[in-house]
Amino acid sequence: MKAEELREAVLRLVEGLRQSDPPELAGALFRDDGDFTAALLETFPRLVSAAAHAARAFAESLEKMPATEAAELVAKSFARVNGSDLGEAMNALSRLVIRLHEENPELFTAYKSEVVAEAMEAADFGKLRKAITYRGGDKLDLARREVALLGDNPVALVNLFSVVAPLVNEAVGVLKSLTEILALPAEAMTYALFKILEDIDWREIAAVINGVAAIVVTLHRGSYIIGDGSLYTKGPFSRISSELMAGLDGQALAEALQGIGEEGEALLTALADHALDDAGIAVPMAEALVSLTNSFLRTAAGILEKAASLPPETAGGVARALANLEAAELARALNALAAAVRLLAAQEPGLLRKLSREVVAGLGVEPGPEAAAAGVNRALASYNAWADGNPGLVARGLDDFLAGLDKQQLERAAANASSQVAEALSRNPAVTRSLVKAVMSLAYGTVKGLVKGLRGSGMKRGV
Repeated sequence: MKAEELREAVLRLVEGLRQSDPPELAGALFRDDGDFTAALLETFPRLVSAAAHAARAFAESLEKMPATEAAELVAKSFARVNGSDLGEAMNALSRLVIRLHEENPELFTAYKSEVVAEAMEAADFGKLRKAITYRGGDKLDLARREVALLGDNPVALVNLFSVVAPLVNEAVGVLKSLTEILALPAEAMTYALFKILEDIDWREIAAVINGVAAIVVTLHRGSYIIGDGSLYTKGPFSRISSELMAGLDGQALAEALQGIGEEGEALLTALADHALDDAGIAVPMAEALVSLTNSFLRTAAGILEKAASLPPETAGGVARALANLEAAELARALNALAAAVRLLAAQEPGLLRKLSREVVAGLGVEPGPEAAAAGVNRALASYNAWADGNPGLVARGLDDFLAGLDKQQLERAAANASSQVAEALSRNPAVTRSLVKAVMSLAYGTVKGLVKGLRGSGMKRGV
């Protein structure tokens, strides 16, 4: 059949399909006698087999050709495809979709929604569920048997696995080329990225997040409702965990976890060793870490400053939330920070002094006796406020503390301390005389200042 005759036949077929009624056409093709259905079913395997034979024959014919000739033949075949025509067709389709969408954005959605609604109304989802279940089971069973056959042929399995590395290498090459292409000027890259981010409907994303959160809350509430005040999911989780653990090989799992830990440790250690050995990596990484720490500290400072100005009712809620803070881990982190600072200060003597000055300046503390007195006043005011709000607490605490002391051990410790101090003073008479003189001078000055203060106070009152 010539191209023109084939074109006329296709046109007549299309015209007949366009003018025919779908139910009538289906009834005519698939009559009760089943001849057409039987012919299709009998022909389909032959068509598949013929296609397979054709593909095999085509591949074998190409295989018999010299590689250069086969490559040139394939190249010539693809060269006959006009890429411009494909591009123009895509452009025409794009223009059509754009025009239809601009004139009626709901056009496709409305038609598709109507079709989907009719299909869902007519569908028997019970039978559909069974059909999907059975079909999925058949495919999984076939896949299981195919995997089992591969297990009987380790050479084939190894060959299949060996495909992974070349594919990964090709994918890495594609990514490398993509990153090279995307090495645009800074302003162009920044504009493009943030233009995309701005075009995203973040309100819709927020709505999705809200929906997911609502589902989680609903499931959690449902768990309490079904469980009559306790978590119903504890039972299913317990059964799932029991069945899961019963099927696991504990020894293999333990060895696997240990292996993962050791391999991860080896990897991180190797990376750290190479990074620390290379000053070109270690120093920039340290600078980046310091910059990251500074950003974290600035963020934490801003949050804490905001927290210091919270209204009382909000502060109360935050305080109740902070009751769950793991203070022991905070202390552990502070101890680790102090140890790290000491280690680094040993290499850079001025580091600790610099950091201390900046910390003191950040706290708003000014050096000098007046600033120290002001700090003591604030501490005393805080203590008095606490003591007024907790009357008798200090006394009870001291009572419990003193009652719990071992009097004999305390007397023994006092005797040992006094005897050792006396021995030390007797061995250093010059220092003892200076110390006694200083103590007496301090006592005399204290008494003199006290008497002078009392006398001045009396004169002011007219006594």
